[in-house]
Amino acid sequence: IMMSWQRFSAQRVFQHNAKRHQELRETFSLVDNNGDGTIDSNELTRLLDILGMRKDNEEIQDFIDTLTSGLKRISFADFIKTL
Repeated sequence: IMMSWQRFSAQRVFQHNAKRHQELRETFSLVDNNGDGTIDSNELTRLLDILGMRKDNEEIQDFIDTLTSGLKRISFADFIKTL
């Protein structure tokens, strides 16, 4: 049975996105020092450096404040929404 080009393309995009999501999850876990599923500003700085997305301290703090409503820690789910 022959697969349509659109279905083939959609399947490839899904596979790529699933692989990218897993890679991001693994990287997030590497910088989550206490293993609680959230990262603080220092861990976020390290994560963004690893991903080649270097930001200054003010940008990092604004990023965290925007995502966490002042809780000072960011979850993987919140982080992934921003990418």
